[in-house]
Amino acid sequence: SKDLKDCPSCFRTSLKSLKDKKQYVLNALITKYTNARVEGKNNTIKVLKRVSFGFRSFKNLRLRVLLREKIQVI
Repeated sequence: SKDLKDCPSCFRTSLKSLKDKKQYVLNALITKYTNARVEGKNNTIKVLKRVSFGFRSFKNLRLRVLLREKIQVI
């Protein structure tokens, strides 16, 4: 194996970061949990906010989000 001194500095930085966060990386690879659904919902809400800039009230925006997520609105 090569010594880290022979690697370009950008690789050394990446390898050092991986070494420092090794336990977190391993946990991410071992567990099946992810925050993809939450990130997807956040993205949907951001897009709706951008597209529906002219909504006059938060209530209308909230209803649109709930309808998009197929949540029953009473």
